[in-house]
Amino acid sequence: AAAADLAAHVSTLARRRGFPAGGYPLRLAGGLLVGGATLRERVVAALAAAGPAPGAVLVVGDPAIGAVRLAAAALG
Repeated sequence: AAAADLAAHVSTLARRRGFPAGGYPLRLAGGLLVGGATLRERVVAALAAAGPAPGAVLVVGDPAIGAVRLAAAALG
């Protein structure tokens, strides 16, 4: 249920922002998602089923590192 709820939340935000399927990067952080492969897999599968599906999915142990990576990618 946790995976479905989280995927529903992310899907709603992606639709509201107008992200196309495969068009948005997804960064996963937090103890349950970083340390739990089963939960991660279920969230990604639920996102793919609900649409729009994310593009690149990356597990980030520290959210600040993920923010830096996104900023660096945006700057080229």
